[in-house]
Formats: sequence, structure tokens, C-alpha cells
Amino acid sequence: MRKIDAGQGCVAPSDETIRSGTYPLARPVYIYPTRKALERPEVKAFVEFYLKNAPELVPEVGYTPLLQEMYEESLQKIQ
Repeated sequence: MRKIDAGQGCVAPSDETIRSGTYPLARPVYIYPTRKALERPEVKAFVEFYLKNAPELVPEVGYTPLLQEMYEESLQKIQ
């Protein structure tokens, strides 16, 4: 279990504190297409676009992107 304060005061949200887990109010945001949905070319194309472009687009809306390896792993899973 993570210690939220541990006597060190508040933790500010940043890419670093979110990735390290020291900022306690962050969570990944996922999409969950079904296998049947991925059989539709337009759905598969959208999910591929999402996974390929999220690292660049996610910060534009103020979110912290996942690690590149996580996007690549997800792309491999839908192939």
C-alpha cells in the first residue's frame, strides 16, 4: 500500500509523480473494444489510430500518456 503523505506534505500532480505512483489520484483511461467490434474495419482502424497517436495527442488535453511500450503492446494484441 502506498503512503499518501508519509510526513512529506502534499504531492503535486505531474507526469513524473503520476508515473511513479506518488500522486494518488491518477488512473489509466482505457477503451475496451470487443473482439467482435474489432472485426469491423472502421472500429479496428479507430483503435489503431488511437493507440498510434495517443502519446502525442493525450498531453494536448492535459493528460499524462502511458509509456510507449504499453501502446505498442496494445497494438500487438489487436493484430
